Amino acid sequence: MKKILIVDDSQVWRTYLQNLLEKHGHTTEVAKDGLEGLNKFFMFLPDIVILDYVMPKLNGIHFTRFIRSFNAFKNVGILMLTGAEETINRFWAKKAEQMHF
Repeated sequence: MKKILIVDDSQVWRTYLQNLLEKHGHTTEVAKDGLEGLNKFFMFLPDIVILDYVMPKLNGIHFTRFIRSFNAFKNVGILMLTGAEETINRFWAKKAEQMHF
């Protein structure tokens, strides 16, 4: 099973996703914002990150760009979510995903 980090400022979504994923045998960690997410990322070293696009302190794009700046993490799966009224800027999402140094 996979190690999955959930980064979202919504307690409801963090709890829902954590319960769902753990029910299917995955190991999870949660963080309430992007900065906490980065700290947990480097301690937990997940296989997959599920994160919100709009968060306090560090949004999903900046989080992804930082993680992708490390070649060692180029294969970590990243799934970015957003609320119904928000739209993800496709240009920056694609740019963040392709960062490899």
